[in-house]
Amino acid sequence: MWWIFWMFIVVAVLVSGFLTLEQVRTWHVKYNQVLELRAQQEELLSEHTRLQIERGSENSFDRVVQVAREDMGMKFPNNVVTVEAGDAE
Repeated sequence: MWWIFWMFIVVAVLVSGFLTLEQVRTWHVKYNQVLELRAQQEELLSEHTRLQIERGSENSFDRVVQVAREDMGMKFPNNVVTVEAGDAE
C-alpha cells in the first residue's frame, strides 16, 4: 500500500517539475518580448525627437517669413529678372 503513496509523490514531483519548466520558458519568452519592445521604444523616441526638431525648424522659417512681412514690410518678388554675365557691347 505504501507504493501507491510513493508513486503519488513521484508523479506530483514530476508534474511540479514540468510546470516549473513551463513557467521558466514562458518567463523567457516574455522577457525577450520586453527587450524587443524596449528597443522599439528607443527607436520611436529617437524618431520623435527628430520630428520635433524638424517641426521646430519649419516653425522658425515660418516665423522669419512672418517677421519679414509684418515688421519689415518685405514681400516675395513678383518678377524675377535673370542677368547673365557677358560682353557689355
